[in-house]
Amino acid sequence: MNIISTDLNSCDVPVLSTGATGFNTEVGNSDDPAQGRRVSRQPAQSEVVRIMSSASTGCPGTDTGSSSSPCPAGPLPFLGNELMGSIANPANMLQAWEHCGRRRNTAPGIDGRSYDKAFALYRENENAIIEKLLNGKYKPMPLRRVYIPKPDGSARPLGIPTFWDRVVQRAIQQWIEPLLDPYFSRFSHGFRIGRNVFGAANQAAQWIADGNEMVVDVDLAKFFDSVPHDLLKQKLSSLTGDSALLQLTNRFLNAGVVENGILAPTIEGVPQGGNLSPLLSNIVLHNLDVFLEANGWPFCRYADDFAVFARSRRMAVRRMLRIQGFLQGLKLKINEKKSGVIPHSKMTYLGFSFPAGRIAISDKNIEKFKFRTEQHLTGTDDSCEQRMIKMFYFQYGWCAHFAQIPDKRQFRDLDRWFREKAVHNLPERGDGLSPRQLALSAWDSTIGRIILIDTDTPSKLSADDTVGEHTAHPSYHADEDALLEWYETQDLIAV
Repeated sequence: MNIISTDLNSCDVPVLSTGATGFNTEVGNSDDPAQGRRVSRQPAQSEVVRIMSSASTGCPGTDTGSSSSPCPAGPLPFLGNELMGSIANPANMLQAWEHCGRRRNTAPGIDGRSYDKAFALYRENENAIIEKLLNGKYKPMPLRRVYIPKPDGSARPLGIPTFWDRVVQRAIQQWIEPLLDPYFSRFSHGFRIGRNVFGAANQAAQWIADGNEMVVDVDLAKFFDSVPHDLLKQKLSSLTGDSALLQLTNRFLNAGVVENGILAPTIEGVPQGGNLSPLLSNIVLHNLDVFLEANGWPFCRYADDFAVFARSRRMAVRRMLRIQGFLQGLKLKINEKKSGVIPHSKMTYLGFSFPAGRIAISDKNIEKFKFRTEQHLTGTDDSCEQRMIKMFYFQYGWCAHFAQIPDKRQFRDLDRWFREKAVHNLPERGDGLSPRQLALSAWDSTIGRIILIDTDTPSKLSADDTVGEHTAHPSYHADEDALLEWYETQDLIAV
């Protein structure tokens, strides 16, 4: 089957066929329920102004409220019937290209085109592509299936879109997301504007500090691979009446995936690897946030990873049963082997643990760091220089993930451990920088930029070092490619 076409006149798409506390913790108790030249249609500016102005008042959709007193999650707003004109606006599309260009060296889709080649073709056919978007005739290409290893030894399937499709997805996401974000729950931290992993961990620590000793730990079984399409389509239809946009999102969901040259249909799920997946997951799981808030239960959520807290085991078990029933109503499956009620001392969340209510790196992740680092130090598959470069990417991403932990003692211990391992396993001499010098120089850069440890005198850190003395460096995320590459090899979602 010929999936790729280069005949502009015969294919459907030119060139391609492509701080929160204050909850009552009793069950059932709740106090409160871009600019650019015009191509075809005008953006629905009145809808955008209405939504954004109401959100700025504190409680989205109302004329009153205070930004210092967040409102409970409620129904998502109707965004209007004319969104595609804004999404396909040339300025918005160019911004999407610029965003995707930050990772221009990532693997291409099934068309094999690099970012630069795809962008050059887009500029040549810009008007025709935008016209197809506006008229509902743009057809995404199937995804390319790849697998990345997970820490437990299994593999996570990714669906890699072409660069054209990535850009179109990004154009949709960057226009829709700011309109919906003010309405999402303040306890939802995943793939949100101005929020991150540490915010979710900090929220969990706050709930524990408030006296919630028990945790309802729920693992959604293969959430991204099993989200029912009918549920997604129903949610999207409630947000907009723009037929071109709804048709386009349906085509992305049903684009299919190519593996070993065989095209397979995608009848459920939102493939990990595209720009729309995180937004779609937040839209679907917003119902869960509303349910949890309406019951007044302390919780935090990062994408499909969420935890609910309770003051007693009995209360936690009751909440677990009700959550199971609610998720079954959404046709979402629970991994029963990985779900249950546990004390907070046994909880690990997004790689963090919470001993005595403090935020720390889990023992499992400490061991993972040491294991992976020793693999790079002693491996023989690549040259020593290549292994040192791979080790830097892993260490940088790992440290960036945990950099905002207030207590730096674990980093101090790892700093001492790594230096001893590097001296023991790497030669001191070589052409130019020796492998040992290369590894230690990269490590010094990682530690220095991320956690502000004085690498010349690592023992300077005392056992009492806390966030008051050492905080995450403002540029700890500067090497975005290194951080994202690391996320793609972890048991975390990355785009």
